[in-house]
Amino acid sequence: MILVGAGEIGGARAISPALDYFQRWGCPFAVIDHGVISQELPGSCIRTVLPDSDAEIRRKLMGEVQAYMFGTSLHDPYPLRIARRARECKIPVICVLDNWMNYRWRLAMDGKPFFMPDIYAVMDQLAEKESVEDGIPESIIRVVGHAGLSDLRDLYITFGSDKKREEVMRASRFAGDGKKLLVFVSEPVEMDQGGDPKSPKYRGYTEKTVLRLLLNSLQAFSNSVVVGLAPHPREDPEGLLRVWEESKGSLQGGLLRVENGREAIFIADGVCGMSSLLLYEAFLLGKPLLSLQPNLRVPHLLFLKNKGARFFVTESEAVEREVMLWIEHIDQSLGEVEFHEEISFHQGAPQRLAELVKSIAGRSNDKRRENF
Repeated sequence: MILVGAGEIGGARAISPALDYFQRWGCPFAVIDHGVISQELPGSCIRTVLPDSDAEIRRKLMGEVQAYMFGTSLHDPYPLRIARRARECKIPVICVLDNWMNYRWRLAMDGKPFFMPDIYAVMDQLAEKESVEDGIPESIIRVVGHAGLSDLRDLYITFGSDKKREEVMRASRFAGDGKKLLVFVSEPVEMDQGGDPKSPKYRGYTEKTVLRLLLNSLQAFSNSVVVGLAPHPREDPEGLLRVWEESKGSLQGGLLRVENGREAIFIADGVCGMSSLLLYEAFLLGKPLLSLQPNLRVPHLLFLKNKGARFFVTESEAVEREVMLWIEHIDQSLGEVEFHEEISFHQGAPQRLAELVKSIAGRSNDKRRENF
């Protein structure tokens, strides 16, 4: 059996699509009944509850598991804890990355020594390169794509953006009047990395300072744009709304009434944010994208720039000029849809990941038979 674990939403969604292939192939697997992945999977998927103690966990793993695949976390150490127990049982461990940052730290985020999986599955060549630079051995890295983005192109094509946008604008009580919809994709930066340089993980900005800079720079365009706020699921929307009320000036907009962040970028004419994966999704869809990261201190968060994002700002004094250029670009590209070539590679990620894990589990079975 293949055991699967992921606590947080990013890791869960980078793994879940691969499980469809296990089902098609009749490959036995079970998901640890913990975190987002257990909550989001269909009821037909087998879930397993692991014991509390490490010794009991090891006994259960030894009796049932041929391989363990887990998604990384920023806050939840449980999937990594199980990886350590699997290693003690000599069970192959596959770690699946879901974002372009904290490559090595994710494998020591529980405060214990660096954990080296048998396989470190990453999204692309950039993640491979940066993982090696961050101390991940090149020999264990496999480039498989991002399974969580495998359905992005097809969903966007069938979404019906124009009609849905009208529905969202009405639900959000936006008086758009033909104005361009600019979506601000937020992140809980202050919560996760701190709000000032006293925090060792401080990025150099917070979601609130970035939103203020954006709104101040958009005042000159208040006759032609409306601004929709898309908070992160872990974020308190009231904090963003306070900044909006303080800094909106003559701009129209507010909180977007959408089902999820992906829906927000689907209906947007232009997308602005910091380093969220949703910005990369906008990039893949060919949406006019602006990444504002003034005074950035974290090199990994340059990944959108390294991907070729046209509007990427790390200096506060450049924000106003880049916002103006971004608006001009939106005007010139309205109605155009040009997917980035990388979107096709991610479409095949679930199958590549599933085949990789299945082959490792198969080799594990062969070794057990030899030892028997």
